[in-house]
Amino acid sequence: MDRLERAQNQALCRITGQTASSPVEALRIEAGLSSCETVSRQLIATSREKALRCSPSHPRRLALEGEQRHRLCRDSWRESSKRLEASLPEGLAPREPLTGPTEHLWTANPRSGPTGAIRVIRESEAKWVIYTDGSASESTHFGGSAMVVTQGDPENPVTIDNMKTKGRILTSSYEEEKEAMDSAIKWLEKNTVEEHDKVLICTDSQSLTAALDNESPDNASLCRRLDAMDRHIDIQWVPGHMDIPGNELADKFANEATKLGDDAQPTGLKAAKAVIKRTLKDKLPSHARTRAVYANHSTAKDEKTLINRRDANMLARLRVGHSMQLAGYRHLMDPTTDPGCPKCLQDNQTMEHWLLESPATLSTRQSIFGDTNTKLSVLTDLQIKAIELAKRCL
Repeated sequence: MDRLERAQNQALCRITGQTASSPVEALRIEAGLSSCETVSRQLIATSREKALRCSPSHPRRLALEGEQRHRLCRDSWRESSKRLEASLPEGLAPREPLTGPTEHLWTANPRSGPTGAIRVIRESEAKWVIYTDGSASESTHFGGSAMVVTQGDPENPVTIDNMKTKGRILTSSYEEEKEAMDSAIKWLEKNTVEEHDKVLICTDSQSLTAALDNESPDNASLCRRLDAMDRHIDIQWVPGHMDIPGNELADKFANEATKLGDDAQPTGLKAAKAVIKRTLKDKLPSHARTRAVYANHSTAKDEKTLINRRDANMLARLRVGHSMQLAGYRHLMDPTTDPGCPKCLQDNQTMEHWLLESPATLSTRQSIFGDTNTKLSVLTDLQIKAIELAKRCL
C-alpha cells in the first residue's frame, strides 16, 4: 500500500502542477481523489455488500461466511470487511438480492422535452396513462414511490387506481423511480388491458428513461416484463413540478409513501455503495492552514472556473504556500535568498502574509475582494479574484 501511495502522490504532483513538497492532503483535494487506502476500504466494504446479496451457495457468499483456513498469518478480506461494516450507518439490512445478467430485448423510446407535455400526452391517444414518481429525503434515504393510473384528457384526468410503496431506508431518487416503474408494470400485469389499447407511462426521471433507452443491465427485468406483455406501451418523460395534474398526483402519493407504516424495502447495492463512499472517506487535513484553505473546496467548481492550466497550477501552489512566487518559499528552497516581502520590506513573504497581512497589498485586496479582512478560504471560494491578486502583487 505504501508503494501505491507513493506512486499516487507522484502522479498527483503532475496532475495538479504542484511541487513535491506540497502537503499530500492538499494534492488529493485539488485532484478530487481519495487515498489508495481509502479506495481500498471502499472496495472491501462494497465487495462484502455484494457477497451478502448473493445466494447462500454463491462462491462470494461462501468465501464470506464459510469456514476458511488461512495459510498466512495476516489480516483477511473477511475480517477487514467485518470491521468496516461496523463503521457504516444502520439501514443496509434487509439487503436486496443481486440478480444475474439477463437478456434485455425491449428498448424504450422516450420522447422527452419540457415543453408541450400535455399536448404530447394528448396526441399519443393512449387510453391508459400511468404516471410514476419516486421520492427520497435529500435523495439518499427514507424513500417512497407511487404510480397513478388515469384515463381521459391529461389536463383533467380521471384517476382509475393508484399504488403507494414504502421505499428503502438508504436509497436514492433513481432507485425509487425504478420502484415506481415496477409498480406500473405490476398493475399492467394484474389488470386486463385490451391488446389494441395504447398505454403511456409518464415519468419525470430523465435518468430512468435514458437507462431504459440504453438497455442498462440494471433495468433488464423491467424491459423483459414490458416486452412479455405484448402490448403497445410507450415511455414518456414529462417535466416534474410543472403543474401536470397526473404527475403532481404521483409526486404527492410518493411523498405519502415515505411515511407508510409498512416494512421498508430491502436496500439495493447502489445505495449501499453510495453510503460506503460517503462514510469511508479520507480524514480532514491535519494541517490547520490546509483545512482553512480547503474548507469550502469544490472540485467541480475548480473544473468549471479554472479553464487555464497555467492559472490553475499557480493557484494550486499558492493554496498550499509552496510557490516560487513567494519569497518565503524560495528561501526554504535556497537559504541564500532573502525571505522578506519585496513589497512591504517587513515580514517574510509567506502565503498568509501576501493574502492577509501585507500593508503593501491592502488597497489591492480592497479593490478586488471589496474587503480588507480576507480569509484563506478565498483561494477556493473566489478563484478568479485570487488569481488576479497574485498577478498584480506577486
